[in-house]
Parts: sequence; C-alpha cells; structure tokens
Amino acid sequence: MSEDLFRLLTHPTRRKIIRLLGEKGYATFTTLSKIEPRVGLLYYHLNAMKPLIQQDKKKRYVLTELGQKIYKSLIMKEELIEEYENHAKIREDTKYFLFTSPVLIIKNFTESPLIMILISVMIVGVSGIIFQMSSIIPVVAFLIPTEDVNIPILLISYANWLSTSIVSHIISTLAYRRKAPTHFADLSLSFAMAQFPLIIFSLLWYQFPGLKINEPVSAVLLVVFQAWSLWLYTSGIKMTLKLSTKRAALIPLLTQYLGALIILYFL
Repeated sequence: MSEDLFRLLTHPTRRKIIRLLGEKGYATFTTLSKIEPRVGLLYYHLNAMKPLIQQDKKKRYVLTELGQKIYKSLIMKEELIEEYENHAKIREDTKYFLFTSPVLIIKNFTESPLIMILISVMIVGVSGIIFQMSSIIPVVAFLIPTEDVNIPILLISYANWLSTSIVSHIISTLAYRRKAPTHFADLSLSFAMAQFPLIIFSLLWYQFPGLKINEPVSAVLLVVFQAWSLWLYTSGIKMTLKLSTKRAALIPLLTQYLGALIILYFL
C-alpha cells in the first residue's frame, strides 16, 4: 500500500465507508450520511477517496477495482488482528486457569450443549463420590462434614448441582436477559468445574484426619477453598455470559446466600 493510500485510510470514517461498500456492494448518499451526518464533511471524505470510490449509473456509491483490493486488505488485517487477540487471550486465560475459569479448556473443544451437560454430569459424579468418601455434604460452595455415612451424598451432589444451575439460569435470565438455550449448559458446566477446589479440600479432609481435630486450620482452609470455588464460578459465568466481573459475581453470591439460608433452616 502506497504512502498516499495509507494516509487516506488513517481516518476511521473513511475505513467505515470502505467497509460498508465492501459488505453491501453499494450505498446511497443518505446511507453514508448515517456514518457521517455532517454533509460538508461527508463530501470532503468522498472527494478524498475518489481513487477508491465511484458512482454508478444510479448515482450510488460503489468501490472501484482498487477500492475492492483495499477492502479485502482491510478485512484480512482485521481478521488477523482479531485472531491474534483471541489466541493471546486464550493463552493468558489458560496460563492462569487455576485462578480464572477451567471452562475455557472445554469450550475450546466443543460448543455443544449436550456434550457440556454430559461432561458436567461426569464431573459432578466424581465429586459426589469423593464427597461421599469424605463424609462431606455440598451445599452450593459450602461443605458440611457429617458423621452419618448412610446419607446419599452422591445424590445430594447431583441435586446441589442441578438446583444451583437452575437458580443461576433464572437469575441470569431475569437480571441480565440472557435467554439463549445454551446458557443453561454453560452455567451447569461452570458450576461443575468450580467444584475442583472443593474436591481438593475433601481429599485433604479424607487423607489427613488431623484436620478434623485442628478446627482453626480446617476452618481457614475451608474458607480459602470455598472462596476459590466461588471465584472459578464467577469467572465461568463472566466468560460464558459475557458479563463484567461485578455483574457475574452477583449470581454466585445470590446462590451462596440461598445455600446459607438452607443450612440455617435445617440447623
């Protein structure tokens, strides 16, 4: 690209005009005025782009042969930039996946709601078995040790996962108008993946009986792992529903408060 053409396309309005004509094929002056409503300034840009733009027999603006080449060049560069930014984000998120969202790893391989639900069911099943083995009952991100080994904790784990996913879906629909059919699968997968810190704590609880005696240490560890779990759930919601961290955090916090109310009710 020559220096004159490069200088010509440094203005964002001109790039928007080139992009519009490249996508639509043609545009009237009225259509172009939506990009730049000031008539005098719009004429100035159109006159400056005469090597790239011409009028057809119906006085509509179209790209010249050179304009078509410039349009394709712009699109290719934008796609390359977007691809680079996406790969950079994926690398960064994957690098710190323990502190962001492990959901990203699965979402890179599949967008199928059915597969995401099946993966969630398997993860919850594994976590439920570990909770059963450790005699710990999960309620959202709360973990409640119990001495009653006959409680069907595996079933409770599935009920906890399903109810939390449904409540989260309802909150996201009412508060943020997220109604896509895949959102339930996204939320259920996010909550299932957020169980990993709780699984780690349960394994520690099972392997090191001294934690049951040393209540201050176990309490601190439990708070840390619960906070980690809630953060992973928030990150998953943020990524899948495309929300800010502040707005995404509302869903785990509300579900956690509901879990606290359930615990207080049964206590």
